[in-house]
Amino acid sequence: MDFLQLPDGVDEHEPVFEIPGIPFDNQGFEGFDIRQGWDLERLRQGDFRRARTEWNDYSQQSLAEANRPASLMTGTELLQNLVGAFLQNWIVYGLFQQALARPVQRAEATRLQKGIDGSSSFSRRTFHLQDLFAEFMSRGQQLASDEQWYASFEKAINLASWVLEDVDLLFDSLQGYVVPPATALLLCSLLHTFHCFIRIWRGSSDNTISSASSIIPKSLQHKLLSEKKWCPERVKRLGSELGPAGLYYVDLLDVPSDGVLHENCKQEKCVAYNVAVRADYRQQHQPKFCPCKDTSCTHDLATCQCRPIGDADLLFQQVTEAVNAESIPLLLVDKQNDGFRIKVTSSHLNQIYIAISHVWSDGLGNPKTNTLLRCQVLMLDACVRRVLEKLQPGSPPMFWIDTICVPLRPQETRDKAIGKMHQVYADAEVVLVIVKDIMCTPLPKTNQERAVRICQSKWFKRLWTMQEGALAKVLGFQFEDHALDWEYLDDALCKNLMDTSNAATLIGAFANLMTGHLRSLSKAKGSWEALFEALWFAMRHRATSRDSDQAVCAAILCSLDVKLVLSVPDDQKMDAFWGICQKVPLGLLLCNGPRLDTAGFRWAPRAFLQPSTWATGLPRTGKTGEVSANGLRFSGFIASPILIDPWPLTLHSVIELFFHDSPMQKLLVRLTQSVDNPTWSKIIGHRNQLCILLDELPSSEMPTSGLLVTCRTKNHADMLEDLSKEACDQWPILESQYLAQLDVFNDDGPWSLMVRTLPAVYEEGDLVDREHVESLVNISGLYQIPRNQKWCID
Repeated sequence: MDFLQLPDGVDEHEPVFEIPGIPFDNQGFEGFDIRQGWDLERLRQGDFRRARTEWNDYSQQSLAEANRPASLMTGTELLQNLVGAFLQNWIVYGLFQQALARPVQRAEATRLQKGIDGSSSFSRRTFHLQDLFAEFMSRGQQLASDEQWYASFEKAINLASWVLEDVDLLFDSLQGYVVPPATALLLCSLLHTFHCFIRIWRGSSDNTISSASSIIPKSLQHKLLSEKKWCPERVKRLGSELGPAGLYYVDLLDVPSDGVLHENCKQEKCVAYNVAVRADYRQQHQPKFCPCKDTSCTHDLATCQCRPIGDADLLFQQVTEAVNAESIPLLLVDKQNDGFRIKVTSSHLNQIYIAISHVWSDGLGNPKTNTLLRCQVLMLDACVRRVLEKLQPGSPPMFWIDTICVPLRPQETRDKAIGKMHQVYADAEVVLVIVKDIMCTPLPKTNQERAVRICQSKWFKRLWTMQEGALAKVLGFQFEDHALDWEYLDDALCKNLMDTSNAATLIGAFANLMTGHLRSLSKAKGSWEALFEALWFAMRHRATSRDSDQAVCAAILCSLDVKLVLSVPDDQKMDAFWGICQKVPLGLLLCNGPRLDTAGFRWAPRAFLQPSTWATGLPRTGKTGEVSANGLRFSGFIASPILIDPWPLTLHSVIELFFHDSPMQKLLVRLTQSVDNPTWSKIIGHRNQLCILLDELPSSEMPTSGLLVTCRTKNHADMLEDLSKEACDQWPILESQYLAQLDVFNDDGPWSLMVRTLPAVYEEGDLVDREHVESLVNISGLYQIPRNQKWCID
């Protein structure tokens, strides 16, 4: 792992020992499996006995350098020394030979580590890839301009990734790791880093770079979840965003545990920081500013020296008056000889103030009264003064924090304050993020560690912090001794990302992209598609104590009239949100996840925070539809009535179809495996009124999404007759009901070759599993409805 940068205070990487085995033959990555006698397909499926035609000579050669005879090895150890050694040498030496276009010797990649007594007995080799990787980086521009090299190297990376991922998934059935944990992490990190940099050199977009091959080994997941008690969401989120090397880097950071248990959390969502029982909420004091040194004190005793701030009733009255006057209440700590008091002032045009962004589980909230502890106010005042002294010397250190500035009651006043939140964060000179897991650390020396510490924070888990970060003119993160301007960090890391000689900053650049995607929300003006695409990305992995808050936050971010959302019951807030959207991107019709069950809005996603909704992102169509009470009105889709006979019997059935005007192009269609997407049996009642809609036809490389609707306006037989006679120019708007989402593939390649890239071992959530892809239902060809046909889908 020595080709990666270390965090502050960490002196060396954990050693990765080489698995002794048959050396790489330096005849190229491609074909090494065949030259060594391996059947990759059987290897991927875990059929190890038949993955080779002969074992005796191979095992003798592979185990020649092993420290123990085979008779003393466990089954897992044998697998690691035979299969693991092959994968290790194929990936490390094979990819470096292809990357450098020269033979790579064992002595270049490893060093001999002698035994404890200094002798060569029981010595082992450890991987040291820093020099080889530096040579690879130095050839970046030269390699990127070679089309043939790029195509073959990316192909090799993809193949190695597919094989390694399938072998890693065998852990559940084998109850053992085929590749030792440290080796698996090295291989996965190397593949991901290789893939990222060749895409960077090609000038790929951030999304393309982020989609590089990324495998998080089961062994690393087990270590973080079972041994270190990480939140499953944290492992999933950081693994997805930073890759295996980034997850390893975060594990090296010294982030103090907050003692919160995550046994009820899932990969998609952390609920440990939800404030479920507000009666049990406790504010937490700030030790550096608190005269009470008793860490067990709850600060609600009369004898405690750190009590809530005085004149709470007067403070509440002044804040309420400001809110009711349609103003933003701002706070100023007025220090006096005998202490301090808080002054409340109403904001005015060009007012300079700082808005505080925090996580309630850190104890800076108060669900009972609009007040804070004295030490909390002093801490906030100190942070605000330091920031404003640098940005606006001489400006009164005024700030806004929801705990005091959003009245808990009456509801009408509270709703007014929430309705002003877009303006609160957009007008603030700085939105300052104050959370424990960032403030506990002095400002790191490297930009990479700064970005990683920010992205791993619980601040990225919460829903309300999303809008606070997105709307800020300047977004600052408070470390122990310094507040960091994110724009400065972004400039530094973006420059480093494109610096092909610097591999050390890649993880930091990925970490910074998480904040960058959030910040893109404020820049997505004038484009509904860009706005919702950014919203989809920003919603990922976030959680809130009240599910209805997601509609409120979405309305605030989209600059919609949030009062209309706040005025309806919680279970109707998503309906209200979609109702006040004048236009929406048509990608909403194609996204995954459950839909509303309300007349006129069955096309609309039921929840932004539903994992299946945000998992695949919002498809781009370049088209928008108009929201009406009767449904979503639009045109521009490829569509056709469809008669399915015989009717599919299984969930995994795949339908084969083609359009009459292009009979040679076959499409393969299946129901998307998604929450609340119906089965074939549940929609059989609509079989005579079905239409299929697509934005674009799939290519031979990429599938596409489609939807199945039932048309109410025209009879199915009449539609087919009109289309066959090309007599559909005068059709009215086709009133239809949304039924299901579809995955659509192009049978070009052919199909059997396409599925080779899919996992050999099916896991829940996979797009298609190999066992069922041949279950085809043949139907007649389709007549295409003109693209300019208008639809209204309920």
